[in-house]
Amino acid sequence: MKISAVIITKNEASNIERCLNALTGIADEIIVVDAYSQDATPDICATYPNVRFHTKSWQGCAASKNYGNNLAGHDYILSVDADEVLSEALRKELTEIKAELEPDKAYVMPRLNHIGNTKIKYSGWYPDKKIALISKKISALAGRLRA
Repeated sequence: MKISAVIITKNEASNIERCLNALTGIADEIIVVDAYSQDATPDICATYPNVRFHTKSWQGCAASKNYGNNLAGHDYILSVDADEVLSEALRKELTEIKAELEPDKAYVMPRLNHIGNTKIKYSGWYPDKKIALISKKISALAGRLRA
């Protein structure tokens, strides 16, 4: 099963390279929906052969993600933010389950939030569970429900 990663950006030059490097070998294509960045974000993305870069005026997080999801060419969508970096443990797990992904499913992943350089592991912040890997069919249905 192939995976499309979808990232929304605006002036994410300080983050996007770490994010893209972590997706290398996991995502078969990476869709970046950019809200007309004025920094080096487009230039950095252009150095990655599997990145499809699209510009679109900002319509909000959900609308921008849905737009990117509609551009995805593969059956599964991995939704990440430009400042998120897949851990080595998550990369390993995704590599292992990639061949066994079931149709029409969504997968929840734990997320470790940071404030600055401080990891927030307490007060209910960890694990911050996020639906991050979802079949394109379910994503399309969820997008229609939000609209």
